[in-house]
Amino acid sequence: MHQQMFGQLDTDKDGSVSRQEFVDAQRGGPGSMTDVAKERRSARFDQFDKNKDGKLTPDEWGAWTSGKPR
Repeated sequence: MHQQMFGQLDTDKDGSVSRQEFVDAQRGGPGSMTDVAKERRSARFDQFDKNKDGKLTPDEWGAWTSGKPR
């Protein structure tokens, strides 16, 4: 399931998720595309991007999602 979400976030299909892809992804629900919501996602992206290269790899994504309830 989490790999499927990674694939959906990787809109240009280059094998990684850029900050822009992560921040701009539709999350659903009211308020999901407000500036405040996007700022929060940008900060969260920084937490996930362990090597600070500006993109999330499948390994970085997997490390984060492995701790989330399934």
